[in-house]
Amino acid sequence: MGARVVGVAARDGSQAQRLIDAGMPFTLLVDPDNEVRRAIGADDKFSRLRLLDPRGAVAYLRSISHAKYYGLTPSEARRRPGVVILDAQLNPTWTHIGRGVGDYPDVEVVLTELRRAI
Repeated sequence: MGARVVGVAARDGSQAQRLIDAGMPFTLLVDPDNEVRRAIGADDKFSRLRLLDPRGAVAYLRSISHAKYYGLTPSEARRRPGVVILDAQLNPTWTHIGRGVGDYPDVEVVLTELRRAI
């Protein structure tokens, strides 16, 4: 569709390098100051009450194990995930801000929104 996928690592270059080494199939940028996260409105953390939902608890525990591998703190593991589609001028045309760890939209949802944006 002529779009480009870019991931944003919120820590440092070593985290991005680990993801690349693990086979990440797209470009990764490093944003240690979370400027991109703030720009799309995903800079807050989800509530610890979210962990009362069994799915949230399982996802959080999984994120903690991944956090240890990537050198993240438990607080960093609570950051809300986000997906954004930008137009050619880098203006957001669609945004999904996760309500908890691992709350990403289905790929088909993203592709549908991308088709609308083109």
